[in-house]
Amino acid sequence: MEIDVITAKKHLRDTRAPVHELRVTSAPGVYALFLKDLSSLKPFEPGRDGLIYVGRSSDLAQRDLKIHFDSEKTGFSTLRRSLGAILKRCLNLSAVPRSSEPSESNVRCYRFVRDGEDSLTEWMRRNLEVSVFIVGNPRPLEADLISCIQPLLNLKGWPNPYRQEIKALRKICADEARSHRSKRAALRSARLRRGSLGLQGGA
Repeated sequence: MEIDVITAKKHLRDTRAPVHELRVTSAPGVYALFLKDLSSLKPFEPGRDGLIYVGRSSDLAQRDLKIHFDSEKTGFSTLRRSLGAILKRCLNLSAVPRSSEPSESNVRCYRFVRDGEDSLTEWMRRNLEVSVFIVGNPRPLEADLISCIQPLLNLKGWPNPYRQEIKALRKICADEARSHRSKRAALRSARLRRGSLGLQGGA
């Protein structure tokens, strides 16, 4: 397995490209995201090559990798939620629940209002590069790469010194999404009360 890690690391670093130039076949594998400018996420510091995230996919051409660059998928992308939390003030992002369902996961897995989603996607396309490595069973290779390379935005799989700080920023977004849901619920309740009073008055 060690040779696979060495080979994968070199391939990922040597083949990085803007996402719009990426050409991938329908196959399982791992992918890596790099910062073009190492200062883009200050005060957080990536490794010297700018690699900030490693992930895996059962179909590199169709699934997880595309979700990260989709403005409607922040609620399903831990990478987008972390980036959005870090860039919240810079991009003026407002967090809302992933959906209208009342579960806690829809608050914890927040998204941003549509303009913010588009701004985040534009930032990612402008500031990130991507590479992929095809492998039949990507799970163990993903784990070994994370442990070895220690990417900034992989919050599990290595003792990330920024983990608590990033999680705190994500909590700010989750709290904002929870507050948004509470305000909407209060407005709905007030409208229902007004409607009920109107009906009573008409009677």
